Amino acid sequence: MLSEKLVVREEGVIEGLGLVARETISPGEILWQPDPKYKLLRLDELQLYYQSGGGDHYSQVDKNLYARNSEEEWCWNHSCEPNCAVSGHLLVALRGIGVGEE
Repeated sequence: MLSEKLVVREEGVIEGLGLVARETISPGEILWQPDPKYKLLRLDELQLYYQSGGGDHYSQVDKNLYARNSEEEWCWNHSCEPNCAVSGHLLVALRGIGVGEE
């Protein structure tokens, strides 16, 4: 589940769609967490899911564990200098993130 402080945008992002802060975000703030309605899947379970025609998006949240995302939650982009990271199955701000920052 995505923080209400984030919005999906196309303009001003590195490439395609991205998540942009609509409010100031503090270090340590949780930006995303798995929806408890959906089971976390191991890689073998995820592969079976896709082979059987499943089409939902999943993101890796641990060494061999994946969480379901909505289409909007899937819009986070990679960075060589990240401002957030997965920690304990949560996406957490590593530093303060300003309004409009991806």
